[in-house]
Amino acid sequence: MNTIRSTWIGWGALMVAGGGAYYVAKKQINSNRQAEFEAKMREKRLYASLEEREALAPPTSQKKTTSKSKYEPKGVYRSKKGDRLGTSSSSEAKSDS
Repeated sequence: MNTIRSTWIGWGALMVAGGGAYYVAKKQINSNRQAEFEAKMREKRLYASLEEREALAPPTSQKKTTSKSKYEPKGVYRSKKGDRLGTSSSSEAKSDS
């Protein structure tokens, strides 16, 4: 049977082991977050430098081709004017009779 002393030693050992595991996990998580942050910042700096180079580069004489997919309209949509329901208006009815 467990004595009070052995119970305290068991719980103490459990707490120390849990605290140690928490400490190690927390350090690992923080280092992973720091590495991800540094990678993102490195990528942002790279894109910023590329954009800056493109802005400073002289314009080329190449024309940009504007290609449209088959789902894009060929022109601007203009709604059809007039009576769309095929019913005659009151002025047309008077002129027919």
